[in-house]
Amino acid sequence: MSSNKQRGNSMEAGLLPTSSGQTPTNSSQLSSLQLTAATLTQVLCATMLVQVFVIINNAEFTFGNADNTGFSLDKESKKVFNAHPVLMTVSFVLMTVGKLSFTIPFITNRLSRPKVKVVHGSSWLLALISSSFALYAVFASHNVESQGYKANMYSLHSWVGIAVFAAMIGNFLIGSVAFGFQLVEPETRSKLMPFHKLFGNLIYYGWGVAMILGLLSRSWILSCGYSVTEADVNPAEHYNDLPETCRQMNGLGMEVLATIVLVSVASMKN
Repeated sequence: MSSNKQRGNSMEAGLLPTSSGQTPTNSSQLSSLQLTAATLTQVLCATMLVQVFVIINNAEFTFGNADNTGFSLDKESKKVFNAHPVLMTVSFVLMTVGKLSFTIPFITNRLSRPKVKVVHGSSWLLALISSSFALYAVFASHNVESQGYKANMYSLHSWVGIAVFAAMIGNFLIGSVAFGFQLVEPETRSKLMPFHKLFGNLIYYGWGVAMILGLLSRSWILSCGYSVTEADVNPAEHYNDLPETCRQMNGLGMEVLATIVLVSVASMKN
């Protein structure tokens, strides 16, 4: 009777899916989804870089003055402000690379973990440098007499942006000391890692929020909108009535949002 019970249990075990049988399938499905998300993220990053250059080269972005379109870091040039959205977008793209450096199989399958850490740290360092120049550009454009003095730190975009930038500096320094150069004990590193990851995520998502708020502020300054003479029951029908730059900025904002979503998918844990 005991042997019959054992055979029954064996047959039942053979019919039920085991955890070892499920895990590879689930992992494979998740990995495939993550790879697709990571690939789409790279496409969006390239699109955002093109999009932001298109925006700053549109005369509507510079209030109809074609002479002020383009890119410059010369504080005496009226083009200096244009460097701000360009470099902040570059920073976001670099942060995306850093965020996915431990996730994208193309990187993890070809590089050792120390080299992946170099990619991760270098991406965030370059993002920090790029965003520093971006902040220089916006403050220079507001504080030069030849361009007409303008207020700083007056918008929600400004305060969110500077807070996220400050957090990025702190998290980068902690990451460099603890994990890059490993100047602290292993036990301390293990305690710091969850917080480093948490703040890395918050900084990345906060950066996206700051970018969208910046686009919103510029849309308000440019008075983006269209006139209607009756109830606007089908806004999509009138979308092309928006100024071209406004449509481009809306597109860039949606690309930032889509990138955040795809990065979240690509970073999922099984």
